Amino acid sequence: MREKRKQLGLDLKEISEQTKIRGEYLVALENGNYEKFASDVYAKGFLKKYAKYLGINPERAAAMYRRDKHEPALSAAGLVLKSGVPAKRMNIELTPGRFLIIAILLLVIVGVAFFVRQVSGVFKAPELSLSEPALVLAGKSESFTTNKEKITIVGKVDLGSTVTLNDSLVNVGRLQAFELADLPLQVGENSFQFKARNQIGQETVATLVVFRQINGAAVVAPVDTPNSLPISTLPERFPASVEVFGRETFVQITVDKEPFIGQNLASGQIREFSAKNDVSISVSRANTVRIKIDSQIITLENTRPYVITRDSTGKITVTNT
Repeated sequence: MREKRKQLGLDLKEISEQTKIRGEYLVALENGNYEKFASDVYAKGFLKKYAKYLGINPERAAAMYRRDKHEPALSAAGLVLKSGVPAKRMNIELTPGRFLIIAILLLVIVGVAFFVRQVSGVFKAPELSLSEPALVLAGKSESFTTNKEKITIVGKVDLGSTVTLNDSLVNVGRLQAFELADLPLQVGENSFQFKARNQIGQETVATLVVFRQINGAAVVAPVDTPNSLPISTLPERFPASVEVFGRETFVQITVDKEPFIGQNLASGQIREFSAKNDVSISVSRANTVRIKIDSQIITLENTRPYVITRDSTGKITVTNT
C-alpha cells in the first residue's frame, strides 16, 4: 500500500483528508502494525477503505491482512515461518513394523466392539412382534375385532429365544418366524399372550386381544336372564359399562333418554352405569371402545350411534343406527 501510494504521488495528509482516516492509522496499515486498532473490525474496515482509495482490490487486501495477522501464530506452532517459508514438515515413515502395530490395534478395536455388542444383546430383553392379524410390538397389547370363527397369527422373535402362547410352547422356524393357523375363537373376548424368553431368562410379552362378534353383534342375550322371564321378576335395571382402549376417544352416552356423559376418555378409563330400558352410545373413533353388558362384550366398529334396548321379556338388543 505504501508502494502504491508513492507510485500515485500521494501523501498521507491528503489521503487522510479524503478518506477521513487518521494519519496514524494509515501509517499503521502500511507498516502492518495491526495492534494499533481496537479490533479486527476497525482494522479491516479502514484497510478496505484505504485499499479502495488506492485502486487496490479491497477483498485481496483483506485476504493479505488475514494472512499477515495469523502468520505469527502459525509460525509459533511450527507450521509457517515469519518470512512465509514453510517450516520443515514432520516426516513419518510407515515401516512394516509400524503397519503391523496399526493393523493389530484396529483388530483389537473391532473385536472389543463386537464383543460389547454381543454381550449387550444377550443381556437385553428379546425382541418379539406380531404382524398379523394386527401389528403388536414387544411390551404392547393391541385389540382386533372380527366375526370369523378362526384366526391366524404371524410373528417373529430374536434368534435363540423360545416363544410360548398362553404358556404353551410355540414352534419357531429357522428364520425365527412363527405362524399359528386356524386358532379357534369363542364369541366375545379372546386373549393371546405371547412370551419370548432368551437363554439367560430375559422375557418380553406381546398380547393380542381378539373380539369375536356374530353378524356385527346385532343381538346380545343376557346369560342369566331367560327370554321367558316374567316382567314382574325382571331386575329393575340392567348393569353396563363402557371402556376405552388404544387411544383417547370422545364418548357420548344417553341412559333412558337422559344424558349420562359427553367427554373425552383416555385409554384404560371405564365408566359404569345401569339402565332401565335403553342406552345410546356414540364415539369419535371406531374400534377403541367396548361395551360390557353382564358378561357380554361388544366392540364399537364405527362412529354411528349404538342403541341398546331391553324388552319386556328381558331380551337385550344392540342396533347400530
